[in-house]
Amino acid sequence: MEHTAMSKDHTGMQIRVWISEDVYGLLKARARNHGTSVAEEARRLMQLGLAEGMTWEQFDAALDHLERLAYDTAVNARLLTKVEESKARLSFKHQNTGQSDMVVMQNFRRQWGQLRQEAVDGLARYLRDNDDPEGGE
Repeated sequence: MEHTAMSKDHTGMQIRVWISEDVYGLLKARARNHGTSVAEEARRLMQLGLAEGMTWEQFDAALDHLERLAYDTAVNARLLTKVEESKARLSFKHQNTGQSDMVVMQNFRRQWGQLRQEAVDGLARYLRDNDDPEGGE
């Protein structure tokens, strides 16, 4: 651990730590989204746990819960997307009766790809526009 004296801009102690690449990637993305530094995001994360009086075990459990929630949400979204794609494919085939299956499926894949890209772009815009720079509610 490395300690340095206080600078004119900061009070406290500076430390040097090693973190996993996954955590670093998360901090880097948050820093980019919030217009801060990786160090600032790491400080916010550390203070969040300390300010709430959490033990490390409670903090780890909370992070595990959030990770599981994010995973479960992604799995459910994928399932719903597959269901909607199947429904759309059937509807598309019904609307294009008389054309060859190959032509119908090519047209469906093209249109479904466009819809999927619009959804991704819309979600990205929503997340960008509604990101809270303070990291909370």
